[in-house]
Amino acid sequence: MDGNYKIRTLNFIRERRRHQFGRTLLIGLVAGSLAILFQFCLVHLETARSDGIQSLHTSHPHTGWIAIALFSAAAGAFSVWFTRRYSPESSGSGIPHIKGVLSQVRVLEWKRVLPVKFIAGLTAIGSGFSLGREGPTVQIGASAGGMISDLFKASRSERRHLVACGAGAGLAAAFNAPLAGVIFVIEEMKKDLSPATYGTALIASVTADFIARSFMGHEPSFQVEGMLTPSLTSLPIYIVIGVACGLMGLLFNKSILGMLKRLHIREMSPTPWFGALTGLLVGIFAWLVPEAIGSGHATAHNLLTISDPAMLTLSSLLVLLLVKWLMTVMCYCTGVPGGIFAPILLLGCTLGAIIGKLGHMTVPSIAMAPQAFAVAGMAGLLTAIVRTPITSIILIMEMTSNYEQLFPLLATCMIAYIIVERFRSQPIYDALLDYDLCRQGVCSQGQREVFVIETVVESDAPIVGRFVRSAGLPSGCLIISILRNAQEIIPHGDTDIRVGDQLTLVISGDEPEAYADILKLAKSSG
Repeated sequence: MDGNYKIRTLNFIRERRRHQFGRTLLIGLVAGSLAILFQFCLVHLETARSDGIQSLHTSHPHTGWIAIALFSAAAGAFSVWFTRRYSPESSGSGIPHIKGVLSQVRVLEWKRVLPVKFIAGLTAIGSGFSLGREGPTVQIGASAGGMISDLFKASRSERRHLVACGAGAGLAAAFNAPLAGVIFVIEEMKKDLSPATYGTALIASVTADFIARSFMGHEPSFQVEGMLTPSLTSLPIYIVIGVACGLMGLLFNKSILGMLKRLHIREMSPTPWFGALTGLLVGIFAWLVPEAIGSGHATAHNLLTISDPAMLTLSSLLVLLLVKWLMTVMCYCTGVPGGIFAPILLLGCTLGAIIGKLGHMTVPSIAMAPQAFAVAGMAGLLTAIVRTPITSIILIMEMTSNYEQLFPLLATCMIAYIIVERFRSQPIYDALLDYDLCRQGVCSQGQREVFVIETVVESDAPIVGRFVRSAGLPSGCLIISILRNAQEIIPHGDTDIRVGDQLTLVISGDEPEAYADILKLAKSSG
């Protein structure tokens, strides 16, 4: 009887995984299609904006900036109003909101998020706001996961998988980087290395990237050529870049959170008036420093390919760095939909180019290619701000298709990571989620981070046959649900644990060894 039960349980697990993989494939198709549609519309809007600015420079060289400023102000006001009125959770990048959904402290209303994120995001970014498309595509992809979950009436635990995979698919399609999408799910979204997580994330990300390549081509985001493997003699410059990225990451996070706090105290954000004011500045800088507005993708490409040598002067790089920083912080704090991944990449690219140029001026023999240091700056600053070093390294390698820079990227990101850890700086998306929750009175002072993990109980595992109260779980760990025979059980102390049960547990951030201890209990001792 016990053997028949195990066979039925294993068959049920295999069948459930087949259904899960099929749904994940569908999510990849939907998320990839929506991401490409968003990118297609945004490219045309940005092209029209650029052509309009050039035309006004020619026809109205002294007064053309007024039209640009008024247009951006109107777009900013509308985007803030539309988002605040119909879907406040669509503001910003949306990644903190999805992290809250996966932590079960937020609700995903995909029917509202999808249209608002799409329309308001196109309006704001298309008008020149210093934000990127990856935030919207991540939240759009996650919303696609929520839509498919509702369509197939997925369980609560399976819904978390599908939402996380949709987020990874959105990132993969946005940057044409499928492996980075997989690692992003594991490192940032779910913080879980179970087979169900990386298997479904792989299917969704590769499928979404297939859609992206079918419409946008196979070329990497940045076509960087001629960069050879750097010698070890240039390692000190990469160390300096890592230190600079770490310190700049600390200041960037503090500047966003500091401005949000001041604006909320003064009840200025998110309001259409603040969106209009920021839009005015966007329009003025679009006239004076056009490289600093929008997502910054084209500007970063110019820096990496040196198609515009004039941009590599120290003065122009410093102006670009300061203006881009200011506009990114202000635009994000308006509450319009838009991400910070792309602006961070341009900031890191600029910082790396500055240090590379200084190194070339000081020691020309070991700093031959400034664009190589710009690539390292992109990965280093992304690591310092988001705290996802593996995602950052893989993303930059996939975006540049330049794997000769692996070791310099590792060194730069390691230094940047050590610095932000030393100063106990919280990752930007975690900090934004915590701040939003605290404003609403959800969290309490001193609350520690928790992680949600899932594991399947194997035959002959030490935990089989035990009650929850005597399961021997490590301290700081709690079983919150059990998926058994297609039914989700909310366990209590007298609930027995059986072979094939899929356990969903929360672990306190104060107990880093708990995950390994849980795997020992749930896996077969043989």
